[in-house]
Amino acid sequence: MIDNIELYKKIIEIRGKDSQCHQAMEECAELTVALSHYVRKRPNSIEEIIEELGDVEIMIQQLKVMFGKIFEAKVEENKIKKINNLLKEVENTNG
Repeated sequence: MIDNIELYKKIIEIRGKDSQCHQAMEECAELTVALSHYVRKRPNSIEEIIEELGDVEIMIQQLKVMFGKIFEAKVEENKIKKINNLLKEVENTNG
């Protein structure tokens, strides 16, 4: 059986990078709508969020594959900085 990374590489090869970038944008937009439904207390919004969050996570993985290891490492560095900023905010609020 093919692993996820190989699957993502193959689908990127078949569909093309531009197409997968557009797909990522579409999935993010659909997650935005699902979150809006949640805020407005729409029934079944949690199920929408679950579905769309899964789609977005898959597309994020494809983007990491598309842009390579250096890109992924820089994303991780950026996440660490942002998490540290959140930690400072929490410490300042509770301090």
